[in-house]
Amino acid sequence: MAQKAEHEYAGVMCGIMDQYASVFGKEDQVFMLDCRSNTHQYFPFKMDDYILALVNTHVKHSLASSEYNQRQEECAKGVNYFQEIDNSINSLRDVSLNMISENTNEPDALSYNRCKYVVEENDRVERATQALNKGDFQLFGQLMYQSHEGLQRLYEVSCKELDFLVDLTREMPKVLGARMMGGGFGGCTLNLIEKDYASDFENEIKEKYKKEYDIDADVYFVSISEGVGKI
Repeated sequence: MAQKAEHEYAGVMCGIMDQYASVFGKEDQVFMLDCRSNTHQYFPFKMDDYILALVNTHVKHSLASSEYNQRQEECAKGVNYFQEIDNSINSLRDVSLNMISENTNEPDALSYNRCKYVVEENDRVERATQALNKGDFQLFGQLMYQSHEGLQRLYEVSCKELDFLVDLTREMPKVLGARMMGGGFGGCTLNLIEKDYASDFENEIKEKYKKEYDIDADVYFVSISEGVGKI
């Protein structure tokens, strides 16, 4: 129902992830969502030594809704192309990394970049779950950076303020990973950092962001909690 409201009232052809997470969230866990079957699998995310920080850019570009729908169309164009190669393909979920690498700039450079991001991101999600099962937060952090790079360069839904904040963290030895969150073109970055670095992280982020853009960033330290429930 929530997704339908986005589609029919807000006019944004969004997926199901945000609504799904609000319902099925579990404390100290993340889940891998299968959007084809609407099923999920939980993975441990115990942050004994780490903490998640959201940094609000206080930037909001009006592009987000229209550009989201445009990305969907660009990806659909790619699906149509790959279906001509293999008629068993129903979505980018069915396209392999090898198929992407063997069909460079097809059906066109723009659609190729969008499809490449989605296929690589699906692979990153698989590798991220493996990292969490092993308690390898270092690898998980690296995958966060890779995800942002894809959103920035291939999917093109980031913005200069988000990129600035992510790039800042690359110089911070106690930050494991960072990436933009949400629909893009503004909003927040998500950062995985060592717990004892929280105060220094907040101070440095606020100081350098203010100096660069004359905007006061907000930093929120968050935990993964239960989804909605009856009170």
